[in-house]
Amino acid sequence: MLSGRFPAWVSTKNLNVNLVWNNFMIDSSNSSILPSGLECLQQDTPCFLGQPEYSSFAVDCGGSRSVKSDDKFIYESDGANLQGASYYVTRPVRWGVSNTGKFYMGEPNRSYIIYTTNQFNKTLDSELFQTARTSPSSLRYYGIGLKNGKYIVALKFAEIFPDGQIWQSMGRRIFDIYIQGERKEQDFDIKKYANEKSNTPVERQYFTDVTNNFMEIHLFWAGKGTCCIPT
Repeated sequence: MLSGRFPAWVSTKNLNVNLVWNNFMIDSSNSSILPSGLECLQQDTPCFLGQPEYSSFAVDCGGSRSVKSDDKFIYESDGANLQGASYYVTRPVRWGVSNTGKFYMGEPNRSYIIYTTNQFNKTLDSELFQTARTSPSSLRYYGIGLKNGKYIVALKFAEIFPDGQIWQSMGRRIFDIYIQGERKEQDFDIKKYANEKSNTPVERQYFTDVTNNFMEIHLFWAGKGTCCIPT
């Protein structure tokens, strides 16, 4: 963990670095050199610490607009163009997202959001699954300003690699899931939980505690699944 003031190299041209979840001293003298919101993603001093405003948040990963789902939640849009080491915090502040890693043989300015027009089975909310945020290594979502207490975290997935005997069908997304730093799933395989079917939503629910008005949901690639082609 890093702490203190930003080192001089932070403002180096063309440097990609993700500084979330540390303990930096952020004030008007140094906050202008980085995108806004980093002050809300510090481990010991997140925004709204001791003054929570929310009891829930919902995100449509990669979505370009907010979506009201069949469960009556409003899933907020998540269209920020994150690259290899970057983060984004909503305005007004409610949640954030950060990404680290670089795709092997990836295009320098590739989008880390993917889209499909597929319709999904056994759901009235196909739009929620038609966008996704990709990450080659580590993808985190943060709930900011949450009231302390017990929560249920509901994560919804669907495999969009096509079924059938074509090369794209070999793609496999396998990753670990951490909630508040605790590993809830190891080698989670979306398609396995969907009975080996694509375009079939899977929902996983986990219980967790919020104690400092902040929640971290971490999806981490631990070396299994597809790393390169198809992505």
